[in-house]
Order: sequence, then structure tokens, then C-alpha cells
Amino acid sequence: DEKSLKGQELFLRYVRRNPATGHVAPIMTESDFRNTHSITGFCSMDPRTAALWFRIHQGTNDAEQFMADIEGAVSSRFLSAGDVLVLDNASYHTGKGNNILANWLWKYFGVFVMFLPARTPEWNPIELVWATLVKRLKSFPLRNLTKE
Repeated sequence: DEKSLKGQELFLRYVRRNPATGHVAPIMTESDFRNTHSITGFCSMDPRTAALWFRIHQGTNDAEQFMADIEGAVSSRFLSAGDVLVLDNASYHTGKGNNILANWLWKYFGVFVMFLPARTPEWNPIELVWATLVKRLKSFPLRNLTKE
């Protein structure tokens, strides 16, 4: 699954005042930070593999980017024969050339793709990872973001 790292979720929050000094730390972000990065991730329940495979990239996800991430997970052997890949019905999971994704993964790699019904994120384990990621990023003391 994927998650856009949006500025509104990570940075537009109340700043805590230091109770001892009364100082309020500034949080500065670029105005165009919204939707500038996305993360694609897969979580595993198989103890023989890593618990999480992810890739962060600039921009938003699309069908081509998602397919490249699937290929990365297969080539790194995170996805292998006997695995079940659970996907929601996002347009880039089935759009463009990805309409044959399920058949391709099954035929060449033995990975079964299961599409969830609409509006059932609680059935997708990676959604718990996204919730934890956003929660932790919100509590991380990010003060200044600058491009290098």
C-alpha cells in the first residue's frame, strides 16, 4: 500500500509551550511540502522475512511508480512464492498496465493478489503501519525543513 506524507498531517499541529520557560518552539515548513513525498510499503507476517519493505520517493504515487515498487519488492525477495499481497482498490493498483498485475505475479512468482472490498482499510495490515508512522512523525521534534 502507499501513503502520501502530507504536510497537514505532519506539521500543521499545535506547538507545545515549554512549561518552565514559556518558550514556544517555531515550526517552519515550506508551503509546498504537501504531497511532495510518498511512501510505498508492504508488511509481512512471515517470520522468515523482514517485517516491512518500503520505499520513499518524491511526488505522488501512480500506476507506473507502484509497478516499479512491486518489481523492487520481488527482486529483493520480499515477495516470493506462496505470499498473499493484499491491495485496496486504489486506481494505481489496477490502472494502466497494472490491470494484469495479479496474473503476472501469480504466473511468474507464485504471489497471490487479493483485492479488498471498497472502504475496508481495517482489513489491510499496512494501514496500522501508516497510522503508527504518522503518529510518530507528529511527535518527532521537526523544527526546520530545508532543501539541500
